[in-house]
This record gives sequence, C-alpha cells and structure tokens, in this order.
Amino acid sequence: MKYCLVLLVAAVIAREVVGHGMMLDPPNRGSLWRFDIPGAVPNYYDTGNNCGSFGVQYSLGMKCGVCGDAWTDPRPRDNENTGKLGRGIIAKTYQAGSVIETKINITANHNGTFTYR
Repeated sequence: MKYCLVLLVAAVIAREVVGHGMMLDPPNRGSLWRFDIPGAVPNYYDTGNNCGSFGVQYSLGMKCGVCGDAWTDPRPRDNENTGKLGRGIIAKTYQAGSVIETKINITANHNGTFTYR
C-alpha cells in the first residue's frame, strides 16, 4: 500500500514539472545574445525561466509573465520590453495571421510546455 501511495504522489508531481528549454527561432529576448546580436544582454539562465517556480505559479492560478518571468516580479519584468533583456531589439517580424515554423531547444525534458499567444 505504501509503495502505491508513493507512485501516485510521484505521478501527480511529475505531471506538474516544468521543462528547461528556449525558443531559438525566432529567438526570445533572453536568448538573443546567443546570436551575437548587437545590444543583446547575456542571459546564461535562458533555459530555466520557470515563472518563479511551480509553487509561485500554483498560488497565483498558474499565471506566468512574458518569456517565463515570474508573475510576481516588479514591472518591467526582465523579459518585457524595457526590462533588463527587453532592449527594443526586434528579432523577426511576421504578417498578422501568418503560419510560421519555430525552433525550440529542449535542454531537459520534464514534461513542460511552451505556450504561444
């Protein structure tokens, strides 16, 4: 019985874990430095933006800031325009309604998700 309870708890927790990765095409603000774009600020933790942690997300109804910033961070958040990494650099532009291909680099798959808005 104890073994079954441990497996059940592990299954529920594993379902709620967020993965590590970054959007590389088009590059997200936190990863622009990887492409030697002038003015881009190095962000060596661009694979681990986790919205402030699962506990923070859960307590706020699963809210997440732009590009994985914590919803509770003061504005402008690091990845928002005018934030630490949002220097007004536009990596790519698209026509409204376009269908585009994206490239995501997953560095550790913990069953997380990417959401496009």
